[in-house]
Amino acid sequence: MDTYFFYPDLELGSQITLPEEEAKHLKTLRVKEGDFLDIVNGKGILAKGKVLSPNVKNSLIEITQIFDTEAKRPFYIHIAVAATKSADRIEWFLEKAIEIGIDEISFIETSRSEYNHLKSDRLVKKSIAAIKQSLRATLPKINSPKEFKDFIKKYHSDRKNQTKHGEETLEIQRFIAYTPTDTTAVLESCATKNAYYLVLIGSEGGFSPEEVHQAQQSGFECVSLGEYRLRTETAALYSCMALNSLNRK
Repeated sequence: MDTYFFYPDLELGSQITLPEEEAKHLKTLRVKEGDFLDIVNGKGILAKGKVLSPNVKNSLIEITQIFDTEAKRPFYIHIAVAATKSADRIEWFLEKAIEIGIDEISFIETSRSEYNHLKSDRLVKKSIAAIKQSLRATLPKINSPKEFKDFIKKYHSDRKNQTKHGEETLEIQRFIAYTPTDTTAVLESCATKNAYYLVLIGSEGGFSPEEVHQAQQSGFECVSLGEYRLRTETAALYSCMALNSLNRK
């Protein structure tokens, strides 16, 4: 069955009841007793579950097999983006980035950020829908909003330039999407394969000169995202796509 269900706690031999939000798909897909489901937990685990009862309000699924499906990629993508005034635009970025492949998303509050109250529960719901849609088993890490200066301080190059990722040690490559001159190099030409990438994406008004200076002093390199001006969510998604593409070459 090319449809994923979601349940956070999967143990071999256990019997689970899907929440109605998930179980409603049993009726849509005409699932019968004895059928098998593919269930993910958002932590890289895929399970096979035998349907004991397809009742939407009181489903019962027995976990018969457990697979650790997603080996860690030899690179890590972390996009730090200023929230947009319209939550829909950030949710669009979140969904598409998960489908393409992203490991971590942070929200930064810059001097030119537009006010936005992000609803974490809604972001989680959108993330779960996206991993199911793209047949993934792992949710990205989503961080709470943080002021730009505090975020930069946390990821200052003086702290560390390498990080562990599974069994690998990755170089940390820091970038800020800002084009001070027409000759600023594009992201793809500055990044190298198999690294931990951290990319800062500003609001519609971009970063202030003070923020750019602060980022540069913290080890971030200015990069271009092409010759055209992009919306915040488009710039964030472009960065995600470019880094995934770089590592597939």
